Amino acid sequence: MDSHTGGWFSEYISLLHDPSHWLFEITVQIVIDLLIIYFGYRIIWKKVILPKLRKEIHAEIDQEHNLTHEEEDDVRSSIGAVRGQ
Repeated sequence: MDSHTGGWFSEYISLLHDPSHWLFEITVQIVIDLLIIYFGYRIIWKKVILPKLRKEIHAEIDQEHNLTHEEEDDVRSSIGAVRGQ
């Protein structure tokens, strides 16, 4: 409030009417929003949500086909025995 003697309210009103202030605020908001979206995608989506979805979908497919992972291990070992490994 250098040259303004009207107090904080007149400073507030002058900032509301200043186009350069609005452009700066919009630019900062866009940059911050993009950073939040980028890191949210990288951290939350890729590290939390996708692995959980994969496990849930995998479990549903196993349940549909009546599979357990112990059976898969038995099949793999029997295939290896047939091949002579």
